[in-house]
Amino acid sequence: MLDRRLFDANLTVWGIVNEPAANPSVGTQYIVASDPAGAFAEATENSIARYDGSEWKFYAPKVGSLEVLNADTGEILQFNGTAWSSVANTRGSVAPVNNIVATGTTLPATAAEGDLFLKTDDAKLYTATAENTWNTGVTVASGHRYASKTDFKIYQSDGTGVKAMSLPVGEMFLNEADEYAYTYNGTEFVKVGVPDEVISDELEKASDFDKALDELLKRELTAHKRIIFNGNGYSDEWVKEAEKRGLKNLKSTVDALPAFIDKKAIDVFTKHNVFTEQELYSRYDIQLENYYKVIDIEALTMDAMVKKNIMAAANDYQYSLAETLNAKSATGLSVDCSVEKKRLE
Repeated sequence: MLDRRLFDANLTVWGIVNEPAANPSVGTQYIVASDPAGAFAEATENSIARYDGSEWKFYAPKVGSLEVLNADTGEILQFNGTAWSSVANTRGSVAPVNNIVATGTTLPATAAEGDLFLKTDDAKLYTATAENTWNTGVTVASGHRYASKTDFKIYQSDGTGVKAMSLPVGEMFLNEADEYAYTYNGTEFVKVGVPDEVISDELEKASDFDKALDELLKRELTAHKRIIFNGNGYSDEWVKEAEKRGLKNLKSTVDALPAFIDKKAIDVFTKHNVFTEQELYSRYDIQLENYYKVIDIEALTMDAMVKKNIMAAANDYQYSLAETLNAKSATGLSVDCSVEKKRLE
């Protein structure tokens, strides 16, 4: 049976399928396709399937409010009431890129060894094997993405060509080649969150410390100014400003809990041996289950209070008003009964 609980949190699914792969891990999620079969036989098309370690559970998406990352295609999907459709990424950052390269339709005459160049007309990636010498180029695989330091766009291959995507100022992306996050400041790509040891080396090796420090501060403030706010962080002003900057505004528990199982969070915690992926999913499941149980308890308590206390008291009050009204009417006198009548209505 379909679980009718509605999700309002951002999720990641592993594709849109009719039935799941064998031996799923805890937390594996899919969107159910049009012809459910196997473990999905009882599911409804377009529902979200999630494996809890013992069985698959199915959730009905809420129209228009849920954004899902399809890890199989890299698309952000949203349910429109009848189907899942691709929507613009509103997360404040774009999907990772394979590398940062120069782009154009003609190979540059000059190049340093190791330079990379993406020809946008034939979707090939060229590497300078020596000074001013390019290799024959390799066709970019479908789905591979590159950030252009020439026109500051993101280029993605579909297997036959590359398509360009504009990159707004302040947008952030991960460069998988060096595992650094970068942001576009309007004139160049700059690293976000440069490690302390890199900054320390940069200053220690500088011939002019004050000048190097000024340049470093300028660079870092430029890179991070999109998240710096000197106003009242508790006001509506900050909510509007944060939205304008593309920052997350997680307004509820179900909005915030998926941060436990965000890929970046999993990578950081597992890399430093803080938590395993299973431990993060366990915390996510426990917190989510606790949230639903508390909401359920509160709802049942409210229902019981209304039925046993509020409605009972209201009925008693109505009965008292009716008796007073009848008693006044029975006197045969011209007694004002408008108050009782109005309250009974």
